[in-house]
Amino acid sequence: MKKRTISLVVSCLIVAVLLLVSCAPVLTEEEEAALPEKEEVVTEEEEEAHGNTWSKVSSGTTFRLCGVWGSSPSDVFVVGHGGNIRHYSGSSWSKMTSGTFRSLYDVWGSSPSDVFAVGEGGAIRHYDGSSWSSMRTGFSQGDLYGVWGSSPSDVFVVGDEGYILHYDGSSWSSMRTGFSQGDLYGVWGGSPSDVFVVGDGGYILHYDGSSWSEMNSGASHHLFGVWGSSPSDVYAVEEDGTILHYSEHIQQ
Repeated sequence: MKKRTISLVVSCLIVAVLLLVSCAPVLTEEEEAALPEKEEVVTEEEEEAHGNTWSKVSSGTTFRLCGVWGSSPSDVFVVGHGGNIRHYSGSSWSKMTSGTFRSLYDVWGSSPSDVFAVGEGGAIRHYDGSSWSSMRTGFSQGDLYGVWGSSPSDVFVVGDEGYILHYDGSSWSSMRTGFSQGDLYGVWGGSPSDVFVVGDGGYILHYDGSSWSEMNSGASHHLFGVWGSSPSDVYAVEEDGTILHYSEHIQQ
């Protein structure tokens, strides 16, 4: 009697399962595609294994660091306050003798043996692959905030009171824009004849290889940085969190 009861219960359970399966709705391909995808949960360990996280790296200094540039994964330069320059060899960071205690705000190079750092009080330091040295411009200028170049003989530096300096490979010259602007903070170009400069009050200047022209940014706050993937795809960042994008539309 007991065995018959157990057998009957099992039979009922099987029938119930079959009924549930048969009553389940059959979705079409379109309905299945419309269903929300299951969110893949990635653990911190998995992210680290795939290199998808930022991690702190000891620089060996507590001074504020302001600028970074590198020519390869094993050749990275960082500059900052107090004349601090750090170099990464691919395995470790080391302190470099900058020869100055003035704060350095930006760094750029054309190669591992041709690097420029600019900063406080018009400081310009140059690295030739073995040591840093001071570069004399022959001009009296305030702080310099940005540096970029297209080659060792085509380097632009911007700074206080609208100052723009140009290096031709042998000497520095002051560039006159013809416009009244405040401090300039960032510079980037797609070529020697396509250079963008940003600064106070949303100011943007463009250089076409022979003269500077003012661009209407539509911004009123200070712009601190500029970069592009090409001369027709340029981004600038504003102090209030706004990101400006320049896109040159070519008419057919």
